[in-house]
Amino acid sequence: MGWLCEREVMKNPIELTSLQEKLIKCIPDIRLTKLRRYEFRDIFNAILYMVKTGVQWKLLPPHYPKWETVYHHFRSWSCW
Repeated sequence: MGWLCEREVMKNPIELTSLQEKLIKCIPDIRLTKLRRYEFRDIFNAILYMVKTGVQWKLLPPHYPKWETVYHHFRSWSCW
């Protein structure tokens, strides 16, 4: 029942909550080795934004990491 008490006001309905971030980080296939410059959550939120909006990589809003960084992690985490 402890996880039900964690509530977070989301600025953007596309972005992860703290609980979702904790759950995703538990997945062993997610490689976090190159996330030193950016937070995991920022990278993942940018990928969610891309998937939800369908915007081109180069048109990511400036509050996300550089599109090249997001694209690199998207490719490394994809199953292709």
